[in-house]
Amino acid sequence: MLSKHDIEQYLQEINRQLEQSGETGRILLTGGAAMALLFDARDFTRDVDAVFNPKEDIRSIAASIAAENDLPSNWINSSVEIFIPDAHETVIVSQYSSLLVESVSPETLLAMKIAALRFDSKDLDDALFLLNHLEISTANDLFAILEQYIHPRELSGVIGHNAQVVLLEYQARNKGDQQKDLTSLEQKERELTKTQEALNNQQPSRNNKVERDPHTK
Repeated sequence: MLSKHDIEQYLQEINRQLEQSGETGRILLTGGAAMALLFDARDFTRDVDAVFNPKEDIRSIAASIAAENDLPSNWINSSVEIFIPDAHETVIVSQYSSLLVESVSPETLLAMKIAALRFDSKDLDDALFLLNHLEISTANDLFAILEQYIHPRELSGVIGHNAQVVLLEYQARNKGDQQKDLTSLEQKERELTKTQEALNNQQPSRNNKVERDPHTK
């Protein structure tokens, strides 16, 4: 597993070796690496899904990093390339001296997460995080984003079903959080009421006379 710190170190090493050879490169992150570096939403990811150029140079550098750090040979790989929508947007993650590191935009990443949704992975948690980040709470808002990246025919099938599942889970969790907040607020109000009643009981009544000590002048 790779931490955010690990990924940043390895990207810096790729930059260093590119600079040494007089090359410049670009890496476009998706998946768990994007969630970790762009949003700090992941502690670890299994690998780095990315598109990179120059391909052979970065593959060679990545292989040397793998050998030196006992990493899998595919710790960074471009198998995700065919799943990145043509109409994707990007945001800059880091700009090194010889390497530009970008991520697909949150909207693009959300579309990719929903399209590839697997319930035995982090896809659902990532999608829910992105819904919250983008402040999406209705089907109209969600599908307005998905339609920018996914063909309508695919949205009417499995991917559309995935989107509905994710949105229902998001709404259910938010409802649960709201109920917890309401319960907590009601409990605090009850505690304040009890405290106020206790204080009132401790105060002498205005109608009660306080007896004076006869020895007091």
